[in-house]
Amino acid sequence: IERSSGHATSARDSAALLARQAIALADSSGQAELRTEALLNMGYAYYRWSALDSARHYDQQALAVSREAGYTRGTGRALNRLGNVLWLQDDQAAAKIRYEEARAIHVALDDPQEIGRSLNNLATVYREWGEYQQAIQLYLEARTQYERAGYGEGVAWLDFSLTILHKKLGNLERALEAITASLATYRELAAQSGDSAGVMICYGQLGDIHDQMGDPERGLDYHLRALR
Repeated sequence: IERSSGHATSARDSAALLARQAIALADSSGQAELRTEALLNMGYAYYRWSALDSARHYDQQALAVSREAGYTRGTGRALNRLGNVLWLQDDQAAAKIRYEEARAIHVALDDPQEIGRSLNNLATVYREWGEYQQAIQLYLEARTQYERAGYGEGVAWLDFSLTILHKKLGNLERALEAITASLATYRELAAQSGDSAGVMICYGQLGDIHDQMGDPERGLDYHLRALR
């Protein structure tokens, strides 16, 4: 989805048109997997545009189609997507149920990346509820699954998330270990893609942690690296 300010509206309209065309083609094909994926794409577009009622509508359609056809992987993905929408609509309890249902499906399928996604979502629920130890355990389980899947970006983000929780609990040494691991992965990813945003946010956290550990000079150095 093009996000440049000069073309945002037309790009959004074009994206919506393409997504609707994909749904029409999938409907005409009669293939439930294609229909599910097309509906999920449309739902995700509305989710990104913060049109949550529309996103929920398409995610629920995708869930119904996949369930009717027995497309189990699609059902799991639709449950995760629907949980994300419900979360933003402040229905946290319902979101948690969807994430748990999605995890059970993906465990049965032994799909490590989707298991990791469900665990990550559940961890976020517990983090927002202030149950940090439970959140940490779920993030660690999600990290193991992402490592199984070879999903480096997911591993890096989970290490970053663990950093935040360890800081909240005052465990600065563990926070330092987690952010150092996150930085190493983000550096590898940046070398491949040229996108250094992950490196930047890690430097910012390292600056904060060293400040809190009584080393403001080193903290300033990392903040300056983040700025650069």
